[in-house]
Amino acid sequence: MASRKIDSKPSESKRQKILAAATLLFADKGFHASSTKNIAINAGVSEGTVFNQFANKNALLEAIIEDSYHGLADAAQQIMQNTLVTEERFFAMAQHHMATIAANNFSLMRLLAVYFSEHFDMYLDYRNSSIFKHNKNYTRFFDSILKEGIARKEIRADLQLSVARDLFFGGLEYGVRSLLAKGETNTHSLEEYTFEFTSPVWLSLKNKIEMNIKPSNDLNDICTRLEEVAKKLEGKT
Repeated sequence: MASRKIDSKPSESKRQKILAAATLLFADKGFHASSTKNIAINAGVSEGTVFNQFANKNALLEAIIEDSYHGLADAAQQIMQNTLVTEERFFAMAQHHMATIAANNFSLMRLLAVYFSEHFDMYLDYRNSSIFKHNKNYTRFFDSILKEGIARKEIRADLQLSVARDLFFGGLEYGVRSLLAKGETNTHSLEEYTFEFTSPVWLSLKNKIEMNIKPSNDLNDICTRLEEVAKKLEGKT
């Protein structure tokens, strides 16, 4: 009798195929318009296999988001290992974050919006949600970059980490919407925009003594700079 070749990781292979197919379909057709049947067809498996791997479509959505956060965190850890220079870490993380959220036609941000709409009560108890835990695990790398920069006296000692974090990630995620709306999501546009947008943020974080300039009203300064970047993107200058 001929021996039968056994796949050592059949379940994991099928799971990844399903996740990949679902990600593309959700990005192309939207979450609600994508059926588990079409996901199965695109993954090359039966619909029963989809349900063997995931309890329902919501569980599949959550798994995609979880995998995306794991990917973001893995890349952030790699950035921390590749360089000890605070400025290089800051801009490398900005570039990676922008590229990730712009991938697959903005799919991660759209899937997060769907997830929150499906689980609206999470807004009332966000800190105990799985999404909060994934996000915290990822953004802690950004916090580490700034904390190490403060220890080296490269970053302002009076910096509020939560404010810097919200400005960094919130700004990038809002900004990429402008690029997507105009169809400017090629690699060059993303890299140029990311550098322009995050440069004033970086300057606002730097230790003013190291920069040899007088302290100024950081909030007004950064708002002015960001407005200039926004006008450029809108073609007003």
